[in-house]
Amino acid sequence: MFVLFSRLIHRLLARQHFWRHVDFPELAELYAARILRSTAVSLVTIFVAIYMYQNDYSVIYITLFFAGYFVYRALLALPMAYVVGHIGPKHGTLYSNLLYVPALIALAALPDMGLMALLIYAFFQGLSMTLFMVSYLVDFSKVRHSDHVGKEIGFMQIMDRLGTTLSPLLGGLLAYLFGPQVTIFVAVFIFAIAALPLFFTPEPVQVKQRVSLRGGLNLHTVRGAMSFIGVGVDHGASIFLWPLFLVLVVFTSGTDIVYAQIGLMASVAVIAALVAAKVYGMLIDRARGRQLLEVSVFLNSGLHLSRLFVASPVGVVAFNIANEVATAGYHMPYAKGVLDTADQSEENRVGYVAFSEVFSCLGVVVIMVIAAAFVHVLGDVDGLRAQYVAAATLTLLILAHGFRVYRKNPLVPNFMK
Repeated sequence: MFVLFSRLIHRLLARQHFWRHVDFPELAELYAARILRSTAVSLVTIFVAIYMYQNDYSVIYITLFFAGYFVYRALLALPMAYVVGHIGPKHGTLYSNLLYVPALIALAALPDMGLMALLIYAFFQGLSMTLFMVSYLVDFSKVRHSDHVGKEIGFMQIMDRLGTTLSPLLGGLLAYLFGPQVTIFVAVFIFAIAALPLFFTPEPVQVKQRVSLRGGLNLHTVRGAMSFIGVGVDHGASIFLWPLFLVLVVFTSGTDIVYAQIGLMASVAVIAALVAAKVYGMLIDRARGRQLLEVSVFLNSGLHLSRLFVASPVGVVAFNIANEVATAGYHMPYAKGVLDTADQSEENRVGYVAFSEVFSCLGVVVIMVIAAAFVHVLGDVDGLRAQYVAAATLTLLILAHGFRVYRKNPLVPNFMK
């Protein structure tokens, strides 16, 4: 299945990548891997907080659980840098897919095993996600074309969104009709398909590399680290807390139909990101990436504030569409900045990516702790609403990135320079 995906993508996109020569098959393989993994992850990820809530875990417990989970991932990032440097990013992706399987099996056992299931899930999923993020960024940084990075980031965004277009709806329907555990085991099957071909394909990046963590850290400025924290805040508020907020405010039935409702809303919104990704890629390659990033960050901040007023399914759909467009609008030029910085030193590439993952994870920790504190003081609904006010402010830190590729005539406020 993976090979068929890769060949199909090669046929469809090779002409779109006319600047490519020998190495396009490697990029097509990366696109195919991204689709399959995104499909599997999206079947489950947006429902984890809801699944915990339906199993009688409090909102404070859930937020603190995710805070601890991302502390764990931040601690894993640097060791995973050495692993990726030693085995290569393709094999890192292979092992990350395999590690996700026991995490999902443990999650399915949550009603029976309780806290032990959560700990096993966090242990294996943390390893899987951290290893994948480091591997993916290193691999894409290595095989992408420097003169057309915007288009290739756009296509990668499209691959990611293709994987997530129907999977939330499919996952939600499976959970509604057969229970959340069935959705989890379907995700296990897709992970197995995604992992199998990687056993037999060569590693395109040099293995047993010397990883310079000090050099990777030197590529980060203080404001750059704060910028990654802002990205993490946005990720935590949007991916983990938003479904939980919707269960408390909009979809309050308390039955498994909530999975189908939220899955449908998520899938509809992703279509907007598919359309936006191609346009954004062209803007980035036309040297408009800085403006796109800045406008999208401000729009994204305003959307966090607007979450306070979402109270109906129609409002959820409208918000999700706007949020997908805004998020893609800053993610894509931001990715170009990350890749450009990683390319400043071949020796420091893996270390830089690893520290980026550390700071992003710490950003999620920050928003989860803030959410827990507000919920403790104000209650579940008002606490999560107050958290979004904080998220709207903290996500502006993304503008402090300091990427060299965007330094000319920056529009960043003086206090962030």
